[in-house]
Amino acid sequence: MIGRRGIADPSFCPSQSYFGMNFVLPWYDSSVTERIAISLDTNLLRAIERERKRLRISRSEFLRLTAKSYFDAAERKRLDDQYERAYREMPESRKEIAVAEAASADAFSDQW
Repeated sequence: MIGRRGIADPSFCPSQSYFGMNFVLPWYDSSVTERIAISLDTNLLRAIERERKRLRISRSEFLRLTAKSYFDAAERKRLDDQYERAYREMPESRKEIAVAEAASADAFSDQW
């Protein structure tokens, strides 16, 4: 569910786990499905068939998982890019770096 500010409320996000991959897509509603027809080249279809048989899932489920994985990776990249832009605009100051280094040295001084 999307909140008042257009931000997804994590308590309403469906989460699915398949074969060690976790998917959380706030806009995805698995109860609504539609049939489509797509064209794939022969080699790609053979690769899909091999993998989906190995995983023991249907072709539709394999393509759903693949699409979800794509959108999940795209969202992670978008968030990483956003973090990098923010860091470039406002990097740590020398004082903040010194404090972090001192805290790190203090935390590990007993171990060495």
